[in-house]
Amino acid sequence: MNIYKETDIMICRYEAVESIGKESARIKFKKLPATKALSLFYKGAYDEIGEAYSFLMKCVEDNDYHVSGLARECYIDGIWNKKSVDEWLTEIQLPII
Repeated sequence: MNIYKETDIMICRYEAVESIGKESARIKFKKLPATKALSLFYKGAYDEIGEAYSFLMKCVEDNDYHVSGLARECYIDGIWNKKSVDEWLTEIQLPII
């Protein structure tokens, strides 16, 4: 059940690091197992990213792969460093078997 909250919101943010750092109450490190994944770079607005997912799912279907986990989005360029939405760059990683 989802409950709306104004404060104390828990989020998970993943970021590749070169070494495990010092953990705290707010920051935890987790080593993810190696996995095979389809990956693509999508350039453009987030509200149109569904087209990229459709392309990935077609690749899964056409190559008899099976999705083995949740997709990850790595936001490389966005509103924080690019003036045009056409320059926003996201890598999508879809774990497969």
